[in-house]
Amino acid sequence: MKKREIFHIFLDVDGVLNTKAQWGKMYYLDDKCIKRFGLFAQRMGDCRVILSSSWRNGFSYDGNHAKHVKELILLLNQYGVQVEGKTPVCENGDRAK
Repeated sequence: MKKREIFHIFLDVDGVLNTKAQWGKMYYLDDKCIKRFGLFAQRMGDCRVILSSSWRNGFSYDGNHAKHVKELILLLNQYGVQVEGKTPVCENGDRAK
């Protein structure tokens, strides 16, 4: 039996799950953007998300997520997408590293 591939998406939420016009609203998710992303992820197969944006600061490995991250997880789960983790937060806050 062939093992199913898992695809990881390093997700910068702002600009993907909302639009530039919505960036002024803290932790805003656009329904149309969520739907497009979810349908894309479904076509990919087994898709997992690693948060790489400022949203990652609300993700906790013990499941004690901030309210905005809980909402994100619930919305993505509707499309079979699992939020699996986050990129590290460097001491100087530089997420590019």
